[in-house]
Amino acid sequence: ALRAGEARGSPWRIRAEEDRRRASGRHPKSRRMARSLLLLVCLLSAQLSTSQWLSSWIEIEPTLAAASLRAGNVSLCDGSSAQLSITVRGGAGPWRVEVLRDGSVFTLVTLEPRPMQLFPAIFAKQDSERASASVSLEVSLAGSYRLSRVCDLHYCNGTVTNATFDLSFNTPPSAVITPPHTLVCAASNGASGLVIPSSPANKHNKMPRLRLTGTPPFSVTLSLAGDPASALSVRYNTEGEHDLPSLPSGGLWAITNLSDSRACPPDTQALPLAATVPVALVPEASLLLRSGEVCGDQSADLEVRLRQGAAPWKFGLKKPDGKVVTIGNISRSSYTFKAEAKGNYSLVSVEDARCAGRVAEAGGSAAGVVSVSVSHFPSVSGSLHTARESTCEGVFRNLTGELTGTPPFSVEIWRSGAFFRRLLENGTSFSFAADAAGDYSLRTVTDSRYCTAAGKGVVSLSRLPLPSVVPMLENAHQCEGNAVTVAVRGTPPLTVWYSVTGLSSNEESVTAKECVPLTNQQQQAVSRLPTAGISSDAAAGDGQQQQQQG
Repeated sequence: ALRAGEARGSPWRIRAEEDRRRASGRHPKSRRMARSLLLLVCLLSAQLSTSQWLSSWIEIEPTLAAASLRAGNVSLCDGSSAQLSITVRGGAGPWRVEVLRDGSVFTLVTLEPRPMQLFPAIFAKQDSERASASVSLEVSLAGSYRLSRVCDLHYCNGTVTNATFDLSFNTPPSAVITPPHTLVCAASNGASGLVIPSSPANKHNKMPRLRLTGTPPFSVTLSLAGDPASALSVRYNTEGEHDLPSLPSGGLWAITNLSDSRACPPDTQALPLAATVPVALVPEASLLLRSGEVCGDQSADLEVRLRQGAAPWKFGLKKPDGKVVTIGNISRSSYTFKAEAKGNYSLVSVEDARCAGRVAEAGGSAAGVVSVSVSHFPSVSGSLHTARESTCEGVFRNLTGELTGTPPFSVEIWRSGAFFRRLLENGTSFSFAADAAGDYSLRTVTDSRYCTAAGKGVVSLSRLPLPSVVPMLENAHQCEGNAVTVAVRGTPPLTVWYSVTGLSSNEESVTAKECVPLTNQQQQAVSRLPTAGISSDAAAGDGQQQQQQG
């Protein structure tokens, strides 16, 4: 009946008319109700003036409830929630507000009146001016929220605002390395980018890339497993696929932190094993010339030094003739070989079992360079003028020879298989004096470039015996005019100087171009004489020596 009276006026007016009939005595219990009503009026008169009480009792005109929703457009990280703020004014509480989400009923919210809003039927006018309530509703589903209707204690004809609250959730950022589980070969200095080895697992030799989803820009942090200090942060300004950064150390790298412009933490499922990348450091090779420049027809010693990577290694070497040879199955970090041809040698490639590497840049580190030049110095040589010489005791012979190469020279002379002396010569010829018998040879010659060659030539030096003279006197007295026979030893022609004591102090000489061999008797006579030699009064000389004094 009360709801039907909405079109005819206030239900409280109908009740007042009925109460007046009861007060006029037409109702059986009118007198008792009148007394109760009078008592109630007296109790409330202390709070309300007579005019206010009469107005409230007679003129009851309740206002309609009005509900409003605070508008908003909020985008949150996944897993968060937002607050819907709903306010109701007017009408009589409690209120019920119907909330829609994307056009469908989402929930029915009840708002309780304040404690002072008691007896709404009695104080409806006062409460209609001050009646209000607010509530915050937590929502965690994306959508567009709005209010559809509001009901108070009596009616459901209140008004609602057209405001909407739009809630959306950002997709958490994710990172995936594709193709997954692809070995990445990286240079140790991080400056040469990434190199992908040719392997059956990577048939198309495709570079692994980092695929990012979310709201750019992104901040990606990669760390080496077990080494937090190796963290490497990179910024990407767009969504999609990107090149991986240069990773300076070998091992298993993983994405340990990922964020986008919304600052939303990534879902733990967004960093799977596909966000890890194994890295192997590429091998490095350099070339060294160990033995210096090549002397004459000698061979140079070249060394290839290998760093990083895992054995076995192999490298490509370009020779002076332009041909490239591959040397493989190297298990040690140093490889030495002979370079017989002069010209330029250079490294063209290096790889290990997993990665293709790089060669050192020309003029690079102390470990070596890419190429070296092998040159041959002019040949060094030396020869001693071959001869057969003889000399007397104490008489020196001058032996000579020739040298070729770059002076100064160090010349090593041997005699009869043993070291004799060393000569330092600034020219291309040399000489030295010798008086001892033996075979003299030029053992080695070394020039200023430290090129050494074996010498040539031998001089055989023999020592001749000293000439001697012995008078062959048959008796101590000789007659004038008789011949004096002397026994001589030496090499003809022989010259004998003699003087006659008491006759003249002048020396005279006699030269014998030919000698007659001693007879047996004469040899026996000579053997009985004092040791053969030159007497104090006589001297003899042969063709090798002009004069010897005894």
